[in-house]
Amino acid sequence: MRNITATLKALALVALVVSPAYAAPDNPDGRVQGNVDLTVYDIVIGDMGDMYETWGDSPTRIRADVVYNNQTNERYFDSLPAALYVLGQQYGEPNITRMDVLDYAGLKLIDSRKAYYVWDHEHQSRGGLPLVLAFSDYQTAVNESLYRNSEVIDYNDVVKAVYSWEAQDRDRIYWRGRDRDHWDSGTWNTAWNNRWQGWGWDHDYGWSKAELRQAKENQLRNQARQANPDGSVLVSYDLSVYDIVIGDMGDKYETWGDSPTRIRADVVYNNQTSERYFDSLPAALYVLRQQYDEPNITRMDVLDYASLKLIDSRQAYYVWDKEQQSRGGLPLVLAFSDYQTAVDESLNRNSEVIDYDNVVKAVYSWEDQDRDRIYWRGHDHDHWDSVTWNSAWNNRWQGWDWNQDYGWIKSDSQAGF
Repeated sequence: MRNITATLKALALVALVVSPAYAAPDNPDGRVQGNVDLTVYDIVIGDMGDMYETWGDSPTRIRADVVYNNQTNERYFDSLPAALYVLGQQYGEPNITRMDVLDYAGLKLIDSRKAYYVWDHEHQSRGGLPLVLAFSDYQTAVNESLYRNSEVIDYNDVVKAVYSWEAQDRDRIYWRGRDRDHWDSGTWNTAWNNRWQGWGWDHDYGWSKAELRQAKENQLRNQARQANPDGSVLVSYDLSVYDIVIGDMGDKYETWGDSPTRIRADVVYNNQTSERYFDSLPAALYVLRQQYDEPNITRMDVLDYASLKLIDSRQAYYVWDKEQQSRGGLPLVLAFSDYQTAVDESLNRNSEVIDYDNVVKAVYSWEDQDRDRIYWRGHDHDHWDSVTWNSAWNNRWQGWDWNQDYGWIKSDSQAGF
């Protein structure tokens, strides 16, 4: 961890030169001293490095191992900017042997040095600090950066950016550790709640006031009304007008492992290999072409519909059921590792067995023919968060479900079979 330690050493020297560590803003009107009245600060850091009750709920949390006096201490923080600031204050020249950050997409702790970062310049993390999001997958970070009008940076660059922010905003920051003897948990929580009354966390907007989040929602609605003055729901957001709806963005989602037609692909972009996850082969090929134009797919695994094991897509046999659909109204394409099993299934479905090259051609032909009937979530990435998407999806597909024989079908339609 030489990079982390060396950089923090540099930060400590800069902090000593630029300003006193515990400097507080002037308070000429005689109010409560600035270092106790949190309302006079734009940025407030409550972290002391100790594990706290709600640490596991933080969507930007950090865990670090710090060696001091030959002892390794585990330190816990709400965000990367908070971690780097506090460790510099506490240790001066901290010897950090490991730092883990939370993958904002997978919600798992990952090595900070191997992560990709997106710095959202329009929003904040808890306490008014910069909103810095970490990702284990490069393409997921790219997608997020496009959504947030930002860019993807590596660990070294994000550390430099945090230190630059700290040097610039030092007088706007209050850290609880400046007056440790003053605060117990009760007085700190009271002061914190007074400072941040009405603020909360939002997946898209970060640490923000409730009325600000509502204002942005209203802005979206107004834009929809302006684009569609008759007052109906904006067509591109009304999934009911589409026969085919694709929600996949390539990120792994909670129920991916339950999909009976699921796909996992390795895609190389900018010399980085990204794992991408999809509900079906048609969804995978459609989305990858939208995201990469000419995707460099080094491997794609499909689920064997008989054994329910992932197999190499190029060695599989496929059955295209032209009478049924897969999830979201896409073509129902089933993969099999065993040729005779595929033949039996094709007879049952009044179809035929085709190989990988031919199924890809068939998918692209379907896509060209049905393009106007397809809606992909990525067309309006900045409109959808998980809540609004799930609501729109459930409204569109109310009463639909998966059936082993009939695929994606409305429940009342099954009675006719």
